[in-house]
Amino acid sequence: MNKKFYKIKNEKKITISRTIIFTLTVALFLLTSCNTSSHQKGDEVFGVITTMGNKAKSYIDYYDKNLELVITESLKYAELGGITTAPVYVEDSIFILPRGNYYEGYDNKVLEINKKTFDIETYEFKNYAFMSLAADEGKIYTVMTEGPSPLARIEALDRKNGELKEVSLKGLANYMYSTGKKLFVFYNTYSADEPMSFVDIYTSELDLIETINLNQYGSYQNNGLLLDEFLYIPTPRKLNDDESNLVLKININDFKIECIELNESLPFEILHYKNSLLISHYDYTNQNQENSKLTILNLETGEQIVKNLDRIAEKIEVYEDSLYVFNQEKITKYDLSDNLKKIKEVDINMRDVIYFSTVINLKQHSN
Repeated sequence: MNKKFYKIKNEKKITISRTIIFTLTVALFLLTSCNTSSHQKGDEVFGVITTMGNKAKSYIDYYDKNLELVITESLKYAELGGITTAPVYVEDSIFILPRGNYYEGYDNKVLEINKKTFDIETYEFKNYAFMSLAADEGKIYTVMTEGPSPLARIEALDRKNGELKEVSLKGLANYMYSTGKKLFVFYNTYSADEPMSFVDIYTSELDLIETINLNQYGSYQNNGLLLDEFLYIPTPRKLNDDESNLVLKININDFKIECIELNESLPFEILHYKNSLLISHYDYTNQNQENSKLTILNLETGEQIVKNLDRIAEKIEVYEDSLYVFNQEKITKYDLSDNLKKIKEVDINMRDVIYFSTVINLKQHSN
């Protein structure tokens, strides 16, 4: 055999062998790495968002239902989400506000996170520094408030063609909710006499349908739940700033309002669980508050059960038969089927950011 040919053939064999060994080694490493934990990508239930207001840096820690960390995503947005600006859920999309850097200028964007792929799409608006967000299958709505008067500017962005429409109202907008056909905008007005509270109801094209005076019910609404033909709105404060214990039940067809009077004041968030409403009681203006309470309101009987959570409940979420409570320090899981028995607790991972802002629910959400 030709020595030169033998040498080349041998070198090829050695090269192929080395390649195979390297490939198998890498594959084994990746396989081992992927199986070091029993919680895999696809098990994510909650995305816990931590952020800061003076730098474009935020994190989303995705946890499974057992509060095991699955993956972490880093995002270059400042002040992403907020305690009083809840994420909005439309089918497989979650909409959230990045308010932006308060030193360099507030943002004019809305983020859309796909529940299944985690892909993020960005929508830009003419205005910025939004106070509230709403969305439906066709449109995304934002509102900003400017000037000492003040004046609220409401924008509607068509998700398909990008067309923008805008209307304004005299007042400070607190909260918006879209039912798909109607947009409810809750706001306060301020004059030399006294503050007043209203809800304006618009079509999806921002044509005003009706204005309702809410003075007798209170103000500072910032959360809602649509259940059948009723919009449930916690109302934590009276117009004179005293504590309130009301949840408004608004018929979205004829706009008639009923009041649900709770046994505890300062209702904050509201969720649906089986045949009950879960209502947290939390005062986000009180830095010295020691703990929160939870009202479990039976929708069939009207019975109210109040539970002391022994911790601050800045955000609450439900998945299967568990209640999850989030604050600046901890995530706590409770068993709703076993007298709210505490199951597990983990620390919020702050890393190099400043605070926990909100949570997104990837599996189920009643809003």
